[in-house]
Amino acid sequence: MDINNFPDILVSKKQLIDNYFPVFKMKTLEKYMTAIKKDDDFKCIITYGSSRMPMINVKGFFLYLQNRQNKMYK
Repeated sequence: MDINNFPDILVSKKQLIDNYFPVFKMKTLEKYMTAIKKDDDFKCIITYGSSRMPMINVKGFFLYLQNRQNKMYK
């Protein structure tokens, strides 16, 4: 997977799963979002247009997953 395959746009949780990460389930994405909110380096990936509609940056989410993978295998 290449970072250039992921645009720098904001999408909803459903769009993120349907269009970019179809292997994820909604519950898995919500667990990642909880971890992202606690991480100071990546918390800007998630923005809230309203209380019920979080928007996720696609490229930022991919970078978070890469960072998480790199930390796991160090």
